[in-house]
Amino acid sequence: MKTLSAESTHRLGESALLTMAFILPLAFYLRTYDSTTLKYAVLQWGSLALLFSWLWQGISRGRFQVAAGSWSVLLPATLYGAWLLIRFATAPYKIAALPDFLTQLTLLAGFLAAFLGFAGARTSSRFAALTVAAAWIVALYGLAQAAGLDPFIWKGAFGAGPIGTRVFSTLGRPSLCAYFFAVAIPMALTLALDPETPKALRWAALGLAPVTVVVAILTGAPTGMAAVGVSCLLYALIVPMALRTRAALTSAALALLLALVAGAAALGMDGRGRESLSYTSQFRKATVAAELRMVAEHPLIGFGPGSFSVHYPRFRAVDIIRLESGHNTMAQYPELPLLGAAVE
Repeated sequence: MKTLSAESTHRLGESALLTMAFILPLAFYLRTYDSTTLKYAVLQWGSLALLFSWLWQGISRGRFQVAAGSWSVLLPATLYGAWLLIRFATAPYKIAALPDFLTQLTLLAGFLAAFLGFAGARTSSRFAALTVAAAWIVALYGLAQAAGLDPFIWKGAFGAGPIGTRVFSTLGRPSLCAYFFAVAIPMALTLALDPETPKALRWAALGLAPVTVVVAILTGAPTGMAAVGVSCLLYALIVPMALRTRAALTSAALALLLALVAGAAALGMDGRGRESLSYTSQFRKATVAAELRMVAEHPLIGFGPGSFSVHYPRFRAVDIIRLESGHNTMAQYPELPLLGAAVE
């Protein structure tokens, strides 16, 4: 019986990684705007495929190679994984916490497998190119939403925006759409700087940056605009120092201009934007206060991995229930990931 070769499993893992780069921003349900569950499923299956591919490559070759300079990334990730296992073994309510614990463990394993087995220049370039392609689709669909051309049942779900209806595209919420662009813009600008990138792809990547800033503004999400502005600003500061070329300076200048545009848009919100920001601020203050009470009760070892949704209802304030206005999605996840990690 013929077994899989190391090369075949490497192609499998690389395909999983590249598929996630393209599918994750675009996957959504056609009858609801809440696409988080579907994206989690794609991410979990992709992470498992990466882990299997990396393990099988090492077994087939009879060795697992780790670059000497990679321990600055691997050591904290490995220690965190060990903490997850030990803390889950000693925590109560294991059955209730198991789904979220397995999600955390799977995603951590997928990250380690991707870093160890698929971090080469060729795969990284393809990953960036597919992310740019997905961002173009998200941006174009967002422009269609703003123009009132959304064909789906969720049309206008978030009300009026700066122009037309608020944009959220395939990311489920306006702010999440803008956050995705905050990640995609530096990748696009970096891809455009690579001399080995085909000319057509360089222009597509370069053109994506201003388009996505416009769509981020059309989301009407002040925090999302601020995230885009900060992302562009960091790119403008870091890239010229790292590359020291004329092309890098030009790219940094474009990023700085986009940062100023996004920042000015966030500061110049109209009444609806300020009302949204006020609601978000109230919600986050109430949620973070509840999370801090959880940290205070178990400041050193937390409640256990995956157990946030088990214990959080006991600490949730009445103000949060009022602000949620009937939907309970935020009751299951921490408002700030760092606080969520401290709680667990």
